[in-house]
Amino acid sequence: MGYLTRKPTSNEPPKKGKSPYGGGEIIDDFHLLLNGDGRYCKKCQRVTRNEHLDENDLCPDCRR
Repeated sequence: MGYLTRKPTSNEPPKKGKSPYGGGEIIDDFHLLLNGDGRYCKKCQRVTRNEHLDENDLCPDCRR
């Protein structure tokens, strides 16, 4: 029926939404965090590349 049950569904934990400003197919979010090329947005907690974060660590979606 859901996460960590024996029902015929995916047992993958629910993911935070993907950010268009974060990792992609080749460079994933973990790679960005590990190498310091990205950080979490303070509001939505999605991984965002450093060049898209403002001085308050907010992604472009949360700045609006």
